[in-house]
Amino acid sequence: MNTSPSSAAVPDLVAQAATALDQALSESGKPLAEICRLTRDRKRCIAHQPKVVAKWFANEGEGRMGNPLLRAAVILRVTKDPLPLQWLCGQIGGVFVPGPARYGKRWRGKTLPADVGAWPELTEWLAQTGRILVVRQGIQRMVVGQESISMEAMADFLMSWLSVKGWIEGYLNWTGHPGPKLERVGKPTVVAEVTDAWTVVHHAFGQHQHPNEIPHTISIAADLRISKSSVQKWGEPSNPEQSGSANPFDHVAQLTKATGSLVMVEWLCQAMGGGLQSAAVHQKGGKTPWPQVYWEIIELEHAASRALLDNDVDPTEAKVLRKEWDDVRVWMAEFVKTLRERCPTG
Repeated sequence: MNTSPSSAAVPDLVAQAATALDQALSESGKPLAEICRLTRDRKRCIAHQPKVVAKWFANEGEGRMGNPLLRAAVILRVTKDPLPLQWLCGQIGGVFVPGPARYGKRWRGKTLPADVGAWPELTEWLAQTGRILVVRQGIQRMVVGQESISMEAMADFLMSWLSVKGWIEGYLNWTGHPGPKLERVGKPTVVAEVTDAWTVVHHAFGQHQHPNEIPHTISIAADLRISKSSVQKWGEPSNPEQSGSANPFDHVAQLTKATGSLVMVEWLCQAMGGGLQSAAVHQKGGKTPWPQVYWEIIELEHAASRALLDNDVDPTEAKVLRKEWDDVRVWMAEFVKTLRERCPTG
């Protein structure tokens, strides 16, 4: 059986995660006791005792391995699934943008390291087009003949959207058409507000597994020196009626909001080979969101198809893709707002 791919890198991650945590506390200008108080969220069962949170900021000892930033980094490295990071970025009004290594060996006339792999632009875009189609079909299913939307249907739809969103933002960023930079901690995006962290962590635990590989939960538990059951609980609902517990992404989100510093989330984005970008959109009005977003997605699909006829995207085509994509983002935000009104809250 294969061993955990991240074991050798954990000692380096411990030190780096501790440095990022310390820097966030320094930037906040708040005493540690105040940060401990602000990180409590009893509604979502995030209510560590101050002494537990204080251990995360300790210079040495078991608190370093309990650092939620370290634990989040190990989850991302083992599972190789960016969805939990997309959720986290969404909690502070941002989006995770994958780096150029995610898109191929050649980039804007430059040669990347040989281990990046073959140039997959057309193949990747075809895969994303398939996911965009899934999103569009999901819109149809949720608006035709239904008065309310189940939480399960909402979660499935949003995870499809998050998968598409990060990849396309990264692609446009690295082709010279980036979105706005996230300058400070902002309000959660609409998508982030309706998806719980345990949902995306549960999704990550089951992704990209080869039959001969050790299960992700076992690898993560070994790297962090905790029990497998503790890791599994991170992928379960964390409310008083359920067996789950608040996971590292919950804690990092709370710490980020409490400190007002982007350092922790930026460090995780960099550890995943990408960056942090603003998810802000300009609100639209005067039209019904669902048919508008449906047709905007179709226009994006057509723009991508035209651009990739020659298996290359020139600057003009990239500019068109950015415009069509921004239209999709704006109307998707409006559409999800309407869905939330039809989704049960209990």
